[in-house]
Amino acid sequence: MSIVLLNPSIQKFIKIPSFNHVLKPDGSWRFALGLDSYNNDFKLVFTTTRGCAVYSLKAGSRKRVAGDPASHGLRCQSCHSSPVFLKGAVHWIAMDFGMKLGVIIPDHFLATFDTHTENLKCMGLPNQIIGQFTGRQSLAILGNDSLALLEVRWNDDCTIWVMEEYGVIKSWKKISQMTRKLSPGDFIHLKRNGELLFSKGKEDVESYDIDTNVLKNLGNPSPPQDNFTATYIESLVLFSQGTSLELAKEHDLDLLTS
Repeated sequence: MSIVLLNPSIQKFIKIPSFNHVLKPDGSWRFALGLDSYNNDFKLVFTTTRGCAVYSLKAGSRKRVAGDPASHGLRCQSCHSSPVFLKGAVHWIAMDFGMKLGVIIPDHFLATFDTHTENLKCMGLPNQIIGQFTGRQSLAILGNDSLALLEVRWNDDCTIWVMEEYGVIKSWKKISQMTRKLSPGDFIHLKRNGELLFSKGKEDVESYDIDTNVLKNLGNPSPPQDNFTATYIESLVLFSQGTSLELAKEHDLDLLTS
């Protein structure tokens, strides 16, 4: 697997060494970039169902995280939820498996990776939905750095929860419930301002404001299978390292194979 970290603000990129010898990828891997503010070091966190690994841009080294979820029999459900970076840690939805009446039942929770201490911990989800996941879940950041969880069940309501006090499980609160019937594949992104983006059939993209309940049709910006949205924040990451895109073009370098 080839990984390229690109900063469009400064037109520089860096190739990340393969994680294969520390953690083999699988069908549900995800990446997240987080900042270790104590050491001014950006770290790329790689999660799979087999565990978690981290690459330090400052040190140029990668390693598997000790005490990662896989060592405890846990699995990262990264195929349905991209990780988010908040309060010095990367967060993603993970799962464990238990038995109920002889049937294996998945149990979901939040896994967090502190980019400074490089410790991995578990955090609880709202008690009201434990053991009831039947669709798609996604993490997001709302407003002034509040962790949010969006749950879309098959042909059912779309529910948004927010953690009012970070790290306090009892502070999870349901803030919105969209009555329009959606399927998990319809969901695209929940923006920081509370705007929910989802696909309408096979053509258009619509937005729903969770505060005003206003629904808007945004047209068809791209083919449905290409719809992807993420929060963009301008940064000078790779300012002192990396290769310029202009230089790569001059020498006809292939970003993935050179």
